[in-house]
Amino acid sequence: MSLFGNLLTTYEIIQGASGQTPHSAEKDGDADAAKKALIPYGHTTLPVSLSVLVGVNGCIRGVAKIKRTIIIPCTEESMGRTIKPVPHPLFDQLQYVDSERSPEKTSMYLQQLAKWKGDDAKLEAVFRCVSEHSISEAAAHYGVELTDKDDKAGVCFEVQIGLEDSDLSNDVDIRNRWIAYLQRSQHKLGKDIFGEDLYTPTTNFPKKVVSSDANAKLLSANDSTNFTFRGRFSSKEQALLVDSASSQKIN
Repeated sequence: MSLFGNLLTTYEIIQGASGQTPHSAEKDGDADAAKKALIPYGHTTLPVSLSVLVGVNGCIRGVAKIKRTIIIPCTEESMGRTIKPVPHPLFDQLQYVDSERSPEKTSMYLQQLAKWKGDDAKLEAVFRCVSEHSISEAAAHYGVELTDKDDKAGVCFEVQIGLEDSDLSNDVDIRNRWIAYLQRSQHKLGKDIFGEDLYTPTTNFPKKVVSSDANAKLLSANDSTNFTFRGRFSSKEQALLVDSASSQKIN
């Protein structure tokens, strides 16, 4: 069996543990424990430095500085975003969730969240929070100093329902809701190069394979100039036909 075949088989065997951080890392208080977890389909990791406590009606009830890495829902586009503005579905940088920082990016974020949130009370609370309030203003009210350099600060949300605070970054129901949303409109197109069912072809392959090199990838099809694809193909789709789920599983 090939390297990629082994990776796919391994993922299928242990996928029940996806999203779970190692107990040893949690016990030691490792802020980057999420980097050691098996990442669920449709998710990636994000370093966050701001935690926002949101009431069920969308009001901001607290802002605090933190330092940890969390597992977040993502799209194919946001997983590999570079300069082009592409929002993550829920947790993102401050410039995407605070219209005072970037009205354009926040509008894109809200449009995407509106399509996904449905009648979920927690997602609706975050939607109302970002729609109606400024996290930067709330941070100042709660004694958290922010500067222009904090535009790229990662933001996570907790939603207060009754007397309970729900950390959405660890909410399994939210993760499963996003995965179901991604799969809802899929139609089978055949098989990819690994023999897996092909629903959503991708050429946007995950990065972060090697922690010391954030741009390291196991798959890539970007030889679009000069000796294109070693003269064997005319497009990247011909060179590497991979389903998005297959791509994420082997990474």
